[in-house]
Amino acid sequence: ARACMAVKTYLLSAKNCSAMADLLSRKRSDPCEVTGLTLIPVEHAGRCIGSKGTVKAKISRITGAALEFPGERDDPVRYGVIGGTPTERAQCAAMMELLQKTEKGVYSDEFPTALDPVSVRVMVPQHAVKEIVGPGRMNLNALEEEL
Repeated sequence: ARACMAVKTYLLSAKNCSAMADLLSRKRSDPCEVTGLTLIPVEHAGRCIGSKGTVKAKISRITGAALEFPGERDDPVRYGVIGGTPTERAQCAAMMELLQKTEKGVYSDEFPTALDPVSVRVMVPQHAVKEIVGPGRMNLNALEEEL
């Protein structure tokens, strides 16, 4: 709960501090083995936030971590502030990495092992992706709700 409160505090502080990215760049994440905060520079914050915060909310729901992106939308550098247990923070950071490295629906790096406990990987032929995803992601959203 303390880590979650710290995340919210950074978010509120950003409203009164025009140099939030500079401030966060000088802070260090808490050690990986304790409940606390992780600060990650984010190149594509919009991918991690999503329309009306839907992606950010989904990441938090799945991992259990508190996640915020303090600062202004047009800041040249944004930071993700993650609060939670070591496992929650690692899974949240791995999801953010996956989202940032995905280009046009294709992720070509090694799948982050931190996500194994909270994910199911399904390999499908490229020509079937459009039908599986469905219009407006309808089919994929329904699958996610079922799982």
